[in-house]
Amino acid sequence: MNTLKFWIKRYGWSKEKRDEGASLNNKNAVGNKGGAPPEGNLNSIKHGAYQSIYFDMFNTEDRISWINACMNQLRRLIEAKAKIAGDTEKLQLEKERFDFQIHV
Repeated sequence: MNTLKFWIKRYGWSKEKRDEGASLNNKNAVGNKGGAPPEGNLNSIKHGAYQSIYFDMFNTEDRISWINACMNQLRRLIEAKAKIAGDTEKLQLEKERFDFQIHV
């Protein structure tokens, strides 16, 4: 018999059942009604990685700057995509030219 099975049998661990909840005389949650925090409470947010940011939380200036930042990022992405597409087309043309020269 292996050691773990021996301990389970010897100490009666399989028969032992733990009750749910805190241990006896635990005073950690005294006065806590439970439930959700009050509306607008941001105490659980430490660094903002999991916070949902809604557009209506911004004031007018922040909204405008946020929209401008998004538009600038979109422009950069479109330019990068165009450059990649242009480079791809150039490579394709060079490949076709190279293939043509080999077969001639």
